[in-house]
Amino acid sequence: TPDTAGGRRLRQRIAEWKLDARATVYRDGRGLLRVEAEGPQCSVLARPGRLKELSAALGAPLRVELGDGPPVTVGGTIDRVDLYRSPEGRDYVRVVDYKTGRKAFKLADVLYGLNMQMLVYLAALVEGGGRYPAGILYMPAAEPSVSVDREADPAAVERAADRQLKMSGLVLDDREIIEAMEAGAKGEFIPAALKKDGTADSRSSVLGPEALGTVLEYSKRLIASMGRELSRGEASARPSLKNENACRFCPYGAICGKEFGERDVEQERLTPKEALARMEAALAPSGPSEETNQQGGTT
Repeated sequence: TPDTAGGRRLRQRIAEWKLDARATVYRDGRGLLRVEAEGPQCSVLARPGRLKELSAALGAPLRVELGDGPPVTVGGTIDRVDLYRSPEGRDYVRVVDYKTGRKAFKLADVLYGLNMQMLVYLAALVEGGGRYPAGILYMPAAEPSVSVDREADPAAVERAADRQLKMSGLVLDDREIIEAMEAGAKGEFIPAALKKDGTADSRSSVLGPEALGTVLEYSKRLIASMGRELSRGEASARPSLKNENACRFCPYGAICGKEFGERDVEQERLTPKEALARMEAALAPSGPSEETNQQGGTT
């Protein structure tokens, strides 16, 4: 275990995650701090490169039926999977992705077919029943770097560092689940905090069981739509231009012949409630197609 400020903070977080003393912190080949732990309530079951050997326990890759063709199978490597068993014996699963930079989760991105990877993993893990979705989290993996005066209060330095360790994502709106993710449920490290009455505060990124199920179902519907397009041989360069230019870092603009600028970006700022309403409408029998919501873009 590295004896650094970052290592000590991660060890403290292990305690707050309710993991036992067998938890260890180590530095991987890329210089990132990793957690390897197993506790009475939460077990870290998957780390990079281990998804294949755990596939029998966690379930097969996500299989999406197209209805008019062969099914689409989506697989991948999950950074980390946490399981929580409730007192009633229910197993809840949480997907964690390590990020060296900042990553902000926006529900509206999913509406346009963007940033779906974590939700696809979560859908695969709960497919077939037996497990329930607890959420997805993007966890900062780099050691915090804080610039302060030499005379700065150590407690203030630690608080500033902890703010850099706060995760982004989406959490199940359930008091028991939120308290299991963070002792005290103050929202210091997860994107959810509880008020005195036990409900999530207005800044929390949470969805109830039915709403979270809608998001997962919508994600699968988008995959089916993409699969049908690919089966028809449709693979034209139609990048998403919702709120940001998906081609801004692509070095092959001269090859595909399309060079988009900021003027081509369509700004549409939706609240999570508005994005969820659009997903519900799209899933309705007579709702708009997923292609319409995606603006014809591919990701």
